[in-house]
Amino acid sequence: MRKIERLRKEATESAELRGHTLGRWEHFDDNALAKCINPGCGACAQIIPRPMPNDIEIGGTAVALDCPVSYFDLATSHLSEVPVTDEQGGDS
Repeated sequence: MRKIERLRKEATESAELRGHTLGRWEHFDDNALAKCINPGCGACAQIIPRPMPNDIEIGGTAVALDCPVSYFDLATSHLSEVPVTDEQGGDS
């Protein structure tokens, strides 16, 4: 596996752990960039296979920050599954 393919795989896995869904990787020069395709997000992941000494190979907001769209959906998806009882203030 070539280095850029390995880095692309690592970046994609990292972004997915943060709830992002990366779109197609766009390659330019030796570098690559992909954006999160979740509506309203737009975070990016970038790959620099030969970074400068003070730079990094994998970076961007998609690998550094949680996806606000994905985590909001996950945080509220369980609400419809929780039954409300009399002890919780409901009457179902």
